[in-house]
Amino acid sequence: MRSTEEHTTALSRLFRAFKIADRRPHGGKGHLKVMLTLPSAGEPPRRRLVGTLSIEDGKWSFAYGPDYADDDRLPAISPFPQKSQRYESTYLWPFFLSRLPEKGRKDIDQAIRELGLEDAGEIELLGQLSRRAVSSPYEFELESEAD
Repeated sequence: MRSTEEHTTALSRLFRAFKIADRRPHGGKGHLKVMLTLPSAGEPPRRRLVGTLSIEDGKWSFAYGPDYADDDRLPAISPFPQKSQRYESTYLWPFFLSRLPEKGRKDIDQAIRELGLEDAGEIELLGQLSRRAVSSPYEFELESEAD
């Protein structure tokens, strides 16, 4: 199994090879809840907290919520296979990176301007512009200061 440093180096090489932006955090703090709506036996589907993506002091971290981690029936997200582990990286994982809107597109740039997100970091962009995706059952929700 690769160490975090080996994984980070491999990601950096991959980003350069495919000319993908190096999405290291550009400062700030924030938390993004990863939610999943799951059916319950005989009950309406309900939203559950899967985990939280955080950025602080230039490091990303992801940790599963305790209720989700403790339920063996619920699947792990593939890049985060151990539900009891806290993951840290200087790079944003592809699971989240793929959901970031592509700046430079007219429609995206217009939405960013209209929402006043010109100086927003990745967490805020994911929470404001990438809440849902057709290709993923997971939803993103900004964590408020009161949470």
